[in-house]
Amino acid sequence: MTYKPGDWLVFGSEPSGLPPEVLTDCANEVYGGRTIRIPILETYVRCLNLSVCVGIAVYEASRQLGYEQFDDVSSEFIESEVNGKALTSTEL
Repeated sequence: MTYKPGDWLVFGSEPSGLPPEVLTDCANEVYGGRTIRIPILETYVRCLNLSVCVGIAVYEASRQLGYEQFDDVSSEFIESEVNGKALTSTEL
């Protein structure tokens, strides 16, 4: 699966997934023409909850699209705890 700018990520509910009419629309070339499933090995994991699936998909799409956050982590978001106070790396 290769993501491109303008792609949409649509997720269904945990118990039932996407409704059949939405799956049909997603398979239509007008709307992108594809759906994906995240494979799991039932030996190790019985299921993935929706938040985990969203995290996997958003991370992979962001990585493929080359968002800067994945190339160079901004120092303002790296926190370290010093003497009980959370500081950004620029304050260390």
